[in-house]
Amino acid sequence: MSQNFELCRHLPTLLSLWRGNKKATAPLSQRELDGVSSSLLALQRGLTGERQLVGASYMEKRGYLGAYLLYYWPVSYMQLSFALQSLGQPQFSRPLRVLDLGCGPAPAAAAVCDCFPVATVQLVDSSPKALQLARELFATDFQSDNRQIDVQTEVCNIKTYNPAETYDFIVMSHALNELWAGEAEQQAHCTELAARLASVLSPEGILLLVEPALQETSRLLLGIRDGLLSSQKGLHILSPCPAGATPCPALNSGTQSCHAEATWEPVEPVASLAQQAGLERKSVKMSFCAFSRRERQEGNKLRVVSDAMLNKAGRLRYLLCDGKRRIALSAKKEDTHAKSTGFFSLKRYDMLELRNPELRGDREAPAYAVGKDTGLAITRFS
Repeated sequence: MSQNFELCRHLPTLLSLWRGNKKATAPLSQRELDGVSSSLLALQRGLTGERQLVGASYMEKRGYLGAYLLYYWPVSYMQLSFALQSLGQPQFSRPLRVLDLGCGPAPAAAAVCDCFPVATVQLVDSSPKALQLARELFATDFQSDNRQIDVQTEVCNIKTYNPAETYDFIVMSHALNELWAGEAEQQAHCTELAARLASVLSPEGILLLVEPALQETSRLLLGIRDGLLSSQKGLHILSPCPAGATPCPALNSGTQSCHAEATWEPVEPVASLAQQAGLERKSVKMSFCAFSRRERQEGNKLRVVSDAMLNKAGRLRYLLCDGKRRIALSAKKEDTHAKSTGFFSLKRYDMLELRNPELRGDREAPAYAVGKDTGLAITRFS
């Protein structure tokens, strides 16, 4: 996989940054593996369990720093790579001006720079330590005879950040959910910040927001999505939604969310750290939304927004989203025609063109079935 190839270029640098020695890129020793995996488990619980470490300066501790650089940095990089892949092949008239707000040690900016030709990168974070690591990574991995990227860094309060320049690509990754956490007006504040970013997009620019695939953080992002699309005239959704209508149908209930999942065979040291910590890591999950001033012409497509579900009647069912509503699509478990269409191999966030489905229910609240004349054209998410 090309994303793994690009990621592997950065792993020696991440190892050396953690060890504090530019030449120390050998594989983890058993002692290092034990120490980092223990910190990884504590960090994972602190970020996705009770979330007591959200917004904390955990990278100041060596163990947590190792867990971030050697596990979460590669995972975040892969999340961004898959999200960028879903954008197709956007055309830009020049090398990009990139802003990464709340960048940490810059896995998001690195993924953007590995995907597009980039001229300048503005890295903004509240942590001087994170920005130092980001500068060192860019100096090692992105400065060569045939590639020079102008990297600028800025320490600031992300909540009050007000960009003064225009950018072609703006990314916030795993940052919005940490701002105003626990406050009643969190969504409104985050939407206002995202609107400030959207206001400085170039005419062909893209704003990409990525958050964890937790129910709470996913629903926060969907609310920000709706707020941006309703308040920002001329702003359109590029991905993952099949259409730019609001409100998001997942927000019609208090429990639904929307996240991507991409199959990934982790590389070292991610694989060993996950195994040692008892974490399953065969995919990457994330919630993301990409916006642009350019309207997308995509036709009548639907996004798979659930895993396969088997009911008592022996029918396999997926939920699809057309941007306005969620629609069930089902088939009998052993149906040979459904198998020939690729129905049973569908995965979350695949995109479908659905031809001649059988209507089950009514047209106001439809559910579809794969019949003998039904056809599927599938665009794989990963």
